[in-house]
This record gives sequence, structure tokens and C-alpha cells, in this order.
Amino acid sequence: MTPSTSRIAQPGEEFNMVLSKGQSPSTPGAFGTFDDVPNQQFVRDQPAVRTDWKDDVSVLQRYRIPEGGDPIRIQESIIGPQTDPTLGHLPGGAGQLEILNYTDRARLIPVGPPVEIPK
Repeated sequence: MTPSTSRIAQPGEEFNMVLSKGQSPSTPGAFGTFDDVPNQQFVRDQPAVRTDWKDDVSVLQRYRIPEGGDPIRIQESIIGPQTDPTLGHLPGGAGQLEILNYTDRARLIPVGPPVEIPK
């Protein structure tokens, strides 16, 4: 098991978040990755996003930590393996970050428009 690290995100840091079609970039979730996201298979395998957690993993949005205001605390870890009810074993292994304070999610700054993740 890989330990988690809690830290204050640095203003200007950028990371990727997988969204579902129709999910507004202005309402991000809690989890993202500093890793590149080359395709939807990567999203299922390395970040181990289960189909019962997020059925559609076809959109990628990059976000930036804002300058100023209260600090945003994140937790970083390496994603462990998961068992998906449809896909079976998902190996994990990607880096993961979690925005710990729910209200901090609304402060994230979208970087460019959302883009389609290739299959």
C-alpha cells in the first residue's frame, strides 16, 4: 500500500481531471491526476476509474490552482488496484490527487476548453 501525502497545493499548479459528457467544467469532482491521460483505456486501467463510479470517461479538463485566497489542501497518492463489476481487474498505478475541501473545487480554474479523450 502506498502512503498518502497531504500538502498545500501551490498556486499555478495544473492537473488533469476526467469528466463525463455533459459534466460542466465549472463543477469539478474531487479527484484528478498530474499524469498525462492519453486515452480512455488509461483512465480505466491506471487511475482505475470503475464504471459504477463514472460510467463515461470521455472528457478531459485541465485545471489550475488559483493565486490568492485561502490555501487549497490536496492529498496525493498512487492509485491501488480496483475490481470493476463489469471490467474486472483494474491494475491502478497512476498518481492521484484529491481536493480535500469540497468548497475548494469551485475555486479551480479551467485551463482551456474540455477535450475529448480518445478511446
